[in-house]
Amino acid sequence: MTPEELKSALAKDLSRKKSELLLVGPMLTEAHLFEHFFPHKTILAIDGGVTFLTSLRGKIPFFSLGDQDSTTEPLDLILPKEKDLSDFAVALELIKDVALKRVTLIGFSSGRLDHELIVMGELLKWLTRLHTPVECYHSDSQGSYLNWEAFHAKISKVHHGLFSYMSLQKTQVSIEGEVRYSAKELAYTPFSSQTLSNFSSGKITVLSSAPFILYYPREKKC
Repeated sequence: MTPEELKSALAKDLSRKKSELLLVGPMLTEAHLFEHFFPHKTILAIDGGVTFLTSLRGKIPFFSLGDQDSTTEPLDLILPKEKDLSDFAVALELIKDVALKRVTLIGFSSGRLDHELIVMGELLKWLTRLHTPVECYHSDSQGSYLNWEAFHAKISKVHHGLFSYMSLQKTQVSIEGEVRYSAKELAYTPFSSQTLSNFSSGKITVLSSAPFILYYPREKKC
């Protein structure tokens, strides 16, 4: 496929799947924990992420792109290995004009820290132009769980437990609701500890002047 052909195919499939996109990354482990996602979303595998979807060929449609540095599987769109952007960034550029209700990530948060931070950075840059919420799931021996979410500017949601607000830009942020530490138009600097380890017992409302991430630390069980 050409980039335009892949973009058109994605848009067509998304129109049948309530405009919900699932991006599958190369660091996915315990793929069986996420099988309930597959039938309900348009699936785009990023390079090695396609390895975890081979059993779905002929059963559920999925699309793929990458430079084949982490897979030998065939891909719909093969990218050059020498390029200025990651495969993930190319995927975001490809879908920037496609109507999306939500983007879900799996397989992007259990490998190298630099890769995970770059994924967050590319998403926050992408969200300066779009309002599509993004959620990233992870898995461990306890099962699968929501690791973090990214938003354009405002969110109201219910959450029980720890959370941290993070942004890559200087922002003004207000955090209100059933939270331990509220904030009103706080002057925030990138990755400041001011909004680290808050706690919610119900509804959270966050208003931010720049795209942001809500990170949900996994509370380990003994």
